[in-house]
Amino acid sequence: MIAADMSREIYLPGNDQFGFCEGVEAAHQLLQRVTDVAHEFGIDTVYGYHDIVHNKTVTNYHQERGVVFVGSLEEIPEGAVSVLSAHGSSPMVPWVIKKMGGVSFDGACALVKHTHVGVQQARERDEKVLYLLEGKPGVVPKVHDEVAGTVGHMDMRLDEKTNKLYRGTRVTLRRSYIELGDDLSDLSDILDPLARYRIVGQTTLLGSKCVEFREALAAAIIEQQPGATVGRINAKDVCRAVQVRQEGVRVMLRPTADHVVPDTAIIVTDVKSKNGKSYYELAKHLVEENSLDTRVIAIETAADLAEHEAEIKGRIGITAAASTHDSDTRAIVEALGGDGSKVPYERKRFPMPDTTHEDIRRRLGEWKA
Repeated sequence: MIAADMSREIYLPGNDQFGFCEGVEAAHQLLQRVTDVAHEFGIDTVYGYHDIVHNKTVTNYHQERGVVFVGSLEEIPEGAVSVLSAHGSSPMVPWVIKKMGGVSFDGACALVKHTHVGVQQARERDEKVLYLLEGKPGVVPKVHDEVAGTVGHMDMRLDEKTNKLYRGTRVTLRRSYIELGDDLSDLSDILDPLARYRIVGQTTLLGSKCVEFREALAAAIIEQQPGATVGRINAKDVCRAVQVRQEGVRVMLRPTADHVVPDTAIIVTDVKSKNGKSYYELAKHLVEENSLDTRVIAIETAADLAEHEAEIKGRIGITAAASTHDSDTRAIVEALGGDGSKVPYERKRFPMPDTTHEDIRRRLGEWKA
């Protein structure tokens, strides 16, 4: 372990500019409550469909409480209790679980669910979906869990009251996958004869760039297909957490009269975290763009500090991905000699209707009956 140095100056962005976001906190607590109530019913094992969030500290905590995380439906036994990840899932997932005699609880982030609502609106209005994302399905070997779940909503629709799953040409949406920065000068490949479109986006994209590109895409469609209508997400529909956390990286590495950029910038993130990777890449870009003499390193926990001891010098800036548990960041700050109390112990969370302990007891009681 690296030796703590109380003389080190440690900089942290504002409390809402790093670490656990509202959606991640809500999913984390939902899984805790489901596990609590399952144990009351004598159920030792709860299944997590995909990691509840991309963070080893969080998944290890839940595994110690009897949660088994799986990557496919085939790994969930019949009659099991399952919680679906914060990244969102295809409608087929709860349908299959219920068909197998099980019960599932949806931990999807509210903004991800909002994207799914946009997809459903496109279905009802016979619009073509233009999905802004990173990593196009069918091109990259494995897309992000959120992308896979949203694509599932484009391919099928679940009637939750009857548990009937509709799929095939009857409900499959016309769609095009578009990455931020794609050339918009010739959209002939994506233009639709009905000239009705809906733009939705992967929530982990940088919000400001997503909105800017969305407006450029809508303008290009209307210019190249006069009379077209384009329904689209607005600034409130992109992930504020990702945007403000990336802004925290910019603030950390922006020289001003009252702020000296750090000599070392530490990004606390799990290797699976897409948003954490984006903070690291943004920090590297800002260092290069502004010719800063700042070392940028990415670590998962305080245990990783030792292998980077030679790189950690001078004033230290620390930020963390939206899926990084605050305990990881706190431990790193304290290991470096900083004040761990500056890292919040609780975060705001999105409300998840009907997911209190009592709500979960009622659902499990009805299911067991």
